[in-house]
Amino acid sequence: MAQGNGEAQLNSFPSTFDLNAVSWDCHCLLGQVLLGRILENESTRMFTLLFGLAAFSGGIVLMFRHQRSYWEASAATTDDRKRLFEYRKFRRRMTSSSMISAIGVMLASLYWATEPRVFGILITLILVSLLGVLGLAMLDLMSVGLQQITQPDDSARKAMVDEYLKRRKEQTAEIDATDRHESDSPD
Repeated sequence: MAQGNGEAQLNSFPSTFDLNAVSWDCHCLLGQVLLGRILENESTRMFTLLFGLAAFSGGIVLMFRHQRSYWEASAATTDDRKRLFEYRKFRRRMTSSSMISAIGVMLASLYWATEPRVFGILITLILVSLLGVLGLAMLDLMSVGLQQITQPDDSARKAMVDEYLKRRKEQTAEIDATDRHESDSPD
């Protein structure tokens, strides 16, 4: 009788092997294990909720700070080129701040994620958004650095010209002293 059940089970097994179905089953099993281990603990779920809310709030605060900084920089300059640079910097920083807020929302929503597929999608979106924030931050860093390098510094230029004139005067005095010494010496 047990042998008959085994034969029935063998006959009900599909004759073709579906690699995609097996792969999806393994992914679901992996997701369930990860979800079960990571989010079955209430303190971990509460941490993701609170950290997400903190990231959301931090992104909103950054938006207000960048807006105030842009207003101050825009009012302080009359140069159109510098104002355009400040506007582009403001746009990059506001985009980064909004992405930080979006990451905070996604982190907070992990508190309610119970299905492995939803958990995996949220984690993927969080990681992609983090890469976007890092990319924008690197672009901003390079842009501001290049702008600082190309910005003329009048006080440094004046100091450099003064130093050049001082050294030239010393060299001229040295050459004159050498010429007088040579003309005074009897041959």
